[in-house]
Amino acid sequence: MADKKDRLSKVLNTLSKITLKIVIPGIGLKKKQEKALMMKYVDEASIYEIAEELGMTYESTSNFLCKSRKAMFDILKNQKDVIPEDIKSRLSIFNESEDK
Repeated sequence: MADKKDRLSKVLNTLSKITLKIVIPGIGLKKKQEKALMMKYVDEASIYEIAEELGMTYESTSNFLCKSRKAMFDILKNQKDVIPEDIKSRLSIFNESEDK
């Protein structure tokens, strides 16, 4: 399971900005998590830029992004039945069996 969470970052980097603009705000993350993930994956902001915008240190921001991706993974995993098929097919972490 940890592998799937780690791979979420790689998957997010492969998705189009249009898809990310739909998925990230649409899944119910906290606003600060949503902002951080949008800045990272849509705006392609550096951790330093995100830290400055959110008023956090570099280390805190790096940890916050990790926790935000985990929250996103957990939400997507628990609500994968309501994710549109065209979006779900792009989230390759859900195309594998749960037993792995």
